[in-house]
Amino acid sequence: MEKASSFQRLAILLTSLHLLATSSLAMNISTDQSSLLALKAHITSDPSQIVSTNWSSVTSVCYWIGITCGSRHQRVIGLDISYMNITGTIPPQLGNLSFLVSLDLSYNYFHSELPPEFSHLRRLRDIDLSYNNFTGEIPIGIATLQSLKWLSLGFNELLNGSNALSIFNISTLEYLDLGTAGLTGDFPSDLCLRIPRLQLLSLDSNKLSGRIPRSISECSQLQVLWLDQNNFVGEIPRELGIIPDEIGQLYNLKYLLIGENKLTGSIPFTIFNMSSLEWLVMNRNKLEGSLPREIGNMTMLNLLHLSDNNLMGVIPYEIGNLKLMNVAFSRNNFSGSIPIGIFNMSSLESIGLIDNHISGYLPSTIGHGLPNVVEILLTGNYINGVLPSSISNSSKLKFLELGGNKLTGSIPESLGNLRLLESLNLQGNSFTSDLSFITPLANSKHFRRLILSFNPLNAMLPKSIANLSSLNLFSAIGCNLKGHLRNEVGNLRNLSTLELDDNDFTGIVPRTISSLKKLERLSLSVNRISGPFPIVLCELPNLGMLTLSHNQMLGNIPSCLGTMTSLREVYLDSNNFTAGIPSSLWNLKDILKLNLSSNFFDGSLPPEVGNLKAAILLDLSWNQISGNIPSTFGGIQKLIQLSLAHNKIEGSIPETFGKLIDLQVLDLSYNNISGVIPKSLEELKQLDSFNVSFNRLHGEIPNGGPFVHLSYKSFMSNEGLCGNPQNHVPACPSNSKNHSNSKKRRLIWIVVASSLIIVIGITSAIVFVLMRRRHKTINAEEEWSPEEIVWLLEVKKIEALHFIFQEVTASLDTLVIKSR
Repeated sequence: MEKASSFQRLAILLTSLHLLATSSLAMNISTDQSSLLALKAHITSDPSQIVSTNWSSVTSVCYWIGITCGSRHQRVIGLDISYMNITGTIPPQLGNLSFLVSLDLSYNYFHSELPPEFSHLRRLRDIDLSYNNFTGEIPIGIATLQSLKWLSLGFNELLNGSNALSIFNISTLEYLDLGTAGLTGDFPSDLCLRIPRLQLLSLDSNKLSGRIPRSISECSQLQVLWLDQNNFVGEIPRELGIIPDEIGQLYNLKYLLIGENKLTGSIPFTIFNMSSLEWLVMNRNKLEGSLPREIGNMTMLNLLHLSDNNLMGVIPYEIGNLKLMNVAFSRNNFSGSIPIGIFNMSSLESIGLIDNHISGYLPSTIGHGLPNVVEILLTGNYINGVLPSSISNSSKLKFLELGGNKLTGSIPESLGNLRLLESLNLQGNSFTSDLSFITPLANSKHFRRLILSFNPLNAMLPKSIANLSSLNLFSAIGCNLKGHLRNEVGNLRNLSTLELDDNDFTGIVPRTISSLKKLERLSLSVNRISGPFPIVLCELPNLGMLTLSHNQMLGNIPSCLGTMTSLREVYLDSNNFTAGIPSSLWNLKDILKLNLSSNFFDGSLPPEVGNLKAAILLDLSWNQISGNIPSTFGGIQKLIQLSLAHNKIEGSIPETFGKLIDLQVLDLSYNNISGVIPKSLEELKQLDSFNVSFNRLHGEIPNGGPFVHLSYKSFMSNEGLCGNPQNHVPACPSNSKNHSNSKKRRLIWIVVASSLIIVIGITSAIVFVLMRRRHKTINAEEEWSPEEIVWLLEVKKIEALHFIFQEVTASLDTLVIKSR
């Protein structure tokens, strides 16, 4: 009986414990659910509608997309909603997911600050918040997460405060990604002491400065060091290449990326002994010196990127022993020939040696040894010889860039076998061909760019040009192409750029060109194209640049040209166009450059010319334009170059020209402009070319601002100009001298007037006295009395004073005349 009672009590106890555990589990799951529903409520945009539709309280949290639950406690241990393009903020309730081990919100549009409740997630090992729009400071509590191994905060703006430094105190970290996160200051010199287990360190695309510390070698487990795009200076630490036997420093390093900094000196020799390296990226620095033969020891290397430095010398032959996938040496000073081993590197996918001093020739077997090559970029060197037809065996080739070399011979028709070819650049060589290679190129369905400029092809465009239906750029400048522009050009409906300048095309522009609705750039200058302006060009809705300069076109410019709002650059100079400039042209408010020079346009310029608010270049020179210069020119405040020279313009130079503060070139020469040169032009601080010669200007040449440095040639043949003798003009009348003379004249007249008053006063007094004496002696004896003698003497005094008065007056008159 007692035994049965004991079993009952035990059963009740177990049942109670089960109910308690079940109740506790339900409560904990409910907490997780509430936290996640709070996150859902803070999402404002969910394009895929995964969270908005799948996260529902009617189903268990453990079955929600992006949620992982632990098998033991059925609590949420993983939250991964990356790559969903979600927009929203992070609620503080997320800190209640107390069992969370992994959090991945990367590649979304979460914004605002991270809540401080992150510090409650004590079990977190992995945090990936990269590629969002988080701002503010990193919560200080993240530094207390002592289980954290993976922290990725790149591509945010989280590192604006002092809390950023606390990240470097998380000693358990193995993966730290802070790329493009707004970091500033120096690289932490004791980083490897604080985070000794670090395997990946990414601090790229920040604003870190100073030197890369030598102590970086103490991160002995480091496999990836990514410091691209900062402002590091100085030499590369020698320790990066040292691998001491006793501790094996950096023995595990596989990826070293320190490009786009300001590093100087030579590449440490010891780096070339790091046999574990797979990527070596040092592009866009200021590195010097040559590559040693020991580069052949880097047997694991598959990416070698040293472009944009000052490296020189011959490329070591030993590099051909490697199994590289990508070689990038562009824009250095390498010389000599390309090691033959590179052309037998079956693993090679890309080779870039643009703008070096490479010579030699391409091996005849080039295509046989490069079965996987996708791009060959050798533009801007001194490679000679022919283009081997075997290149067609590189069946994966997409980009073949050989421009700016010394290649000769014909362009091989076998290029048509490159079915994946997208771009062919052969410009600036000495190829001679009948363009028959164009026909088989139609086999390349992805072919988009054909650049043949500056080769003496001496040929006519073949009809087969029409078959290159995928082409979006065709450039054949300066190839001495002949004949008419073919109607077949109208079949290139994907064309965005057509450049056929400096050839010998004749006839008119074909009407079929109106079919090129995607055309953005049309350049046909320096040919012998004739006939009226091709009105069909007005049917090209995306045309941004039109160049018809130096041809033999004539007649009027159609008004429809002014309705092409996509136009940004128009060059119609050096033709035989006549009549007035169509008024609709002044409606192109977004145009940047307009050149109508060297034609026969007449009429005057209307005020509407000021509508060209965006213009930076306006050249109307060498025409027959008359009338005044509109003051509205002053509203084109972005103007850099303005030329109205060699016309029949009259009137004065508008004061409003002083508002053209970006103006660098102003040419008004050879017109009939009168008036003065406005002083307001002294405000044009950028002006370095100014010409008003051969006009009818007068007055003083301004002497401030840009006029201090201008040549006298800027003012020639304006007879009324005066100013500084260095401008070969007479001096202007001095205002200070005139003022001085005026004061002198006033002083002289004061002296004259005072002298007259004094003389008249003395004379009147003497006459008055003498007259009284005369009356007293009227009956006296005839003989001279003493009084008469005195009177006679007084008369002589008067005569003397009169003489003095005359002399003073004459002298004063002389002074007055001289002072004028």
